[in-house]
Amino acid sequence: ERGSELHVPAARCLSAVAGPEDRPQIIEAARDGAEGARCAALHYLAEAADPAVLDLIETAALSPSRTVA
Repeated sequence: ERGSELHVPAARCLSAVAGPEDRPQIIEAARDGAEGARCAALHYLAEAADPAVLDLIETAALSPSRTVA
């Protein structure tokens, strides 16, 4: 559960610095990253209304990680 409290500020940082060219890496982090990275990436993608986010959230909800789910 380490990092779960920091995912919101991390997502804000992504919003400030990430560009369209970073989307593949953010999608990958949301899918397979460490817990904190997944949470931040999912939050960022949800705030950006990314079309891939709903499938990624559904997958995260099934995750054995309580932090990600």
